[in-house]
Order: sequence, then C-alpha cells, then structure tokens
Amino acid sequence: MTQWMSKVLVAGALLAMVGATSLLWAQEPAPDMVLSNGKIITVDERFSIAQAVAVRGERIVAVGTNSEITRLAGPNTRRIDLRGRAVIPGLIDNHMHLDLERKRSTCCAPARKPWAAANGSITLAGGR
Repeated sequence: MTQWMSKVLVAGALLAMVGATSLLWAQEPAPDMVLSNGKIITVDERFSIAQAVAVRGERIVAVGTNSEITRLAGPNTRRIDLRGRAVIPGLIDNHMHLDLERKRSTCCAPARKPWAAANGSITLAGGR
C-alpha cells in the first residue's frame, strides 16, 4: 500500500467519524421547554448572560441566543417568551446553626453560652 493510499484511508476514516457524530447530534430529542427573550443568568466562570435556555426533563440541555435555542424546539416543545425577565439558577441553602441546634437538643449536655442577648434571653425562630 502506498503512502498516498494510507493518507486517503485515514482521511476517509476521520470523515466517517465526523459524519457519525453529526448524525448522532442531529438525532437528539427536542427539548420539552424553551425559554427565550430573557436574561438567563448562567453563573459560569464569566457570569455570562444568555437570551434563551432549552430544558429536557429536569436538565438544562442548551443555553445561548434566541435563534440558537429556538432552532432546537420541536413540534411538542413548550415555548415561553420571558419578555425580558430574568432566569436565575436554583439556590440551595444547606447549612444549620449548630449553636441553636445544640440548645434545642435534649440528648447533649447544655453548651456553654459565649453569646447572650442584652436582657439575658434568646428567642429562636418559631418562638422557642
């Protein structure tokens, strides 16, 4: 086999792989919902703001310009015009105040109180 034929075979194999990847990409199901004409706050490393977002199930599948994202929509895709409104990521507040938890607990010895209110009483959330 000549060197020229080897190069042609390698180039053909690469083109076949690129074509297969394109075919798989084209077969992606349409998103369930598209939100467009808004300010999509991405919270990426640049804190960029996009115009539209596509959602499939419970996952964001694409973020970009209105034209990029609306092009992904299918006939059953729910389309929501945000009319300039903002979309922010879900926020999870996962913390607790250990000093207050210790005070509520009956299993542990009372903790020393390095803090105290001016009148000597402390009101916890919920009136405890």
